[in-house]
Amino acid sequence: PLTHAAIISALVLAPVLALAQVNVSAEARIEAHAMASTTMRAEVKLDIEKFRALASTTRAKFEEKKVQQQTKMDEVKAKAKAKFGEAVQKSVGNISDMLTRHVAELSKVADRIDTRISELQGKGMDMSASAALLVTARANITVAQDKVTTVGAALSIALASPTPKAQIESVRSAVKAAEDAIHTAKQSLQQALESTRVEAHASTTSSVTL
Repeated sequence: PLTHAAIISALVLAPVLALAQVNVSAEARIEAHAMASTTMRAEVKLDIEKFRALASTTRAKFEEKKVQQQTKMDEVKAKAKAKFGEAVQKSVGNISDMLTRHVAELSKVADRIDTRISELQGKGMDMSASAALLVTARANITVAQDKVTTVGAALSIALASPTPKAQIESVRSAVKAAEDAIHTAKQSLQQALESTRVEAHASTTSSVTL
């Protein structure tokens, strides 16, 4: 009879114990998920802060070099006008203005991508790959800016030379290097933009699935 009672008790209690285990397991999963979510939010916040700090530093350096570059180009134009007249000044100005304008446009595109990445990060999306690509793109833009400054230096040397025509090849090489650097910067920006689209879509799909 005792054995019979024990069996009945076990049969009655088994579902209750199983249900209790399920509840405990579910609570553990919920707690683990909450902890993981908290950790992820903290990591995302840290990434956002690091990304914004780096972007701010890069932009500040760009603006500083932009002023230096413009000053150099203005000196070159003045030198060209004083030595060779307005026609040469205009030609020199066209070269420098074209290259400077391209770099400025790339910087504006980078700023727009920067804003988009920050918006998506603010929504909790993982944009780390895109942020890294944008950092690379900004570095390439800075390189392009430096190459444009080199063009100004080459023009200045040519204008100061007693034989300017002999310096033409150096100027052409500097211009070609600047154009190549601008092209590289443009490609890296396109990669950052495409990555931003892909990561945004992936994060949205993941959120919907969960």
